[in-house]
Amino acid sequence: MKRYEVSREVAASADTAWRVMSDLPRWPEWTASIAEIRVEGAAPPGVGTRVWISQPKLPPNTWTITRWEPGRVFAWEMRSGGVHCVGVHEVIARGTGCTVRLELTFGGVIGHLLGVLGRSITEQYMAFEADGLKARSEGTR
Repeated sequence: MKRYEVSREVAASADTAWRVMSDLPRWPEWTASIAEIRVEGAAPPGVGTRVWISQPKLPPNTWTITRWEPGRVFAWEMRSGGVHCVGVHEVIARGTGCTVRLELTFGGVIGHLLGVLGRSITEQYMAFEADGLKARSEGTR
């Protein structure tokens, strides 16, 4: 398995960062890593919700939410053609601010190789997401 992680200190409450992070359809407004996102089913999302995501330079995929703890963390996973990816999005309260932590793990028969070969775009897109989430939560984007 190949794993990537990024975090940012955010000068906004954990509640604010969670509201931004959990409003999935609005992600294209604050991160260049997402071109379009569609959530299947009724709001709010939760375990079992399927999310179709289109990203620049990558084929679209459907992710399934496997963990949803409002105000704190959600995880989703995608399986396709020998690739199994798990993404974790976490908000950790710290005084009047918070830390946002993002993690992406590549597994499966082809996943590790894809994770190694795709290192540059993975790190770039995770930075876009972390920086965009920080800026939107702090009211600067």
